[in-house]
Amino acid sequence: MGGTFDESVSAAVKTQADHVTNYERAVRILPSVFGNAEPDRRAGWAGIRCVSRDRVPAVGPVMDEVSVCLGMGSRGFGWAPLADEVLASAIVGASCPLEQSIATGILPGRLL
Repeated sequence: MGGTFDESVSAAVKTQADHVTNYERAVRILPSVFGNAEPDRRAGWAGIRCVSRDRVPAVGPVMDEVSVCLGMGSRGFGWAPLADEVLASAIVGASCPLEQSIATGILPGRLL
């Protein structure tokens, strides 16, 4: 169902307000599943999302023999397979599956 995202929060803290927000979203999306549930009786958790300042993943080399694939935020399931192909092709010297302008746009150096 997703979760809340607050850029001003720097610690993983579970709040009742966020829990209710997520519950209400779940009821709207799948009322037949969540409509009769009580939000207070559901377990919740909090975590920190790794996201870059521009919300675009960082994929590629950062120094000799060190590459990264990070900063996907809540879009990891969508980005990870493509980012994997981009990083693997760079490591083995194969052609990149992205257009050059896009491949350049996800290089980690842009964040420095």
